[in-house]
Amino acid sequence: MLFLAWWLKRRPPAELGFWRGFAPPLALVGALAGLILLEPNLSSAGLLGLTGFVMVYLSGTRLRHMAVPIALGGLLVVFALKTHPYMMGRLATFIRFTTTGELDNRGAGWQLDQSLIAIGSGGWHGRGLGGGLQKYLFLPEAHTDFIFSILAEELGFLGATALLVLFALLVWRGLRAAVRSRDPFAFLLAGGLTVQLGFYAIANLAVATGLAPTTGLPLPFVSYGGSALLANLAAAGLLYRVSVLNGSHEALAKQRWSRENA
Repeated sequence: MLFLAWWLKRRPPAELGFWRGFAPPLALVGALAGLILLEPNLSSAGLLGLTGFVMVYLSGTRLRHMAVPIALGGLLVVFALKTHPYMMGRLATFIRFTTTGELDNRGAGWQLDQSLIAIGSGGWHGRGLGGGLQKYLFLPEAHTDFIFSILAEELGFLGATALLVLFALLVWRGLRAAVRSRDPFAFLLAGGLTVQLGFYAIANLAVATGLAPTTGLPLPFVSYGGSALLANLAAAGLLYRVSVLNGSHEALAKQRWSRENA
């Protein structure tokens, strides 16, 4: 995100056209997403590509140029599904669940079934912090990918709603800092980091609630982890710095305006 914001500030796609302004950052994002896809990790590669897509769009690129990454992204998704049968199995399970309501709760749909049981058993107030039962070998990856399900089971509807409100506030404040920034680099950086945090949160919550195929993505600041938590904390620090700079600019502007009208 840092490098992409720096690049887009120095070489705006709106001024340099497709090949000189748009293609280089697109190739960079595509190369990084491709390396992640080789792991294989389709969800992380897709979210990285989507974040880069949004940053390039925020830099002022022309809308007709955006058709290129959309087409390439679609081809990569089809290729990944064709070459990795387990990904296709998860997608087929999700489509069957959303269209017919049937869930293979002894096969590919086991995690989703246990996740919905955890969320539903929480009720309004939950079983109490630490009192959840699904984490005891019923729900796989309960501490990372499906941490929201455990939180909903232990803290109930009210606790889950509070978490959603906190994420909404984080995204709102991040976008607010981006919009108020006068520096193109700070604007792109804050926008990209906020969008990335928001995408990760939405993807994780959608998987836990059956609104998206099962995949392995952490919930920012909630899931257990090392590198993901450090990266998210660094992103929060950068967003805070951009917000502080915006406040300093506004204070100076108000001070000058008061002097001119004194």
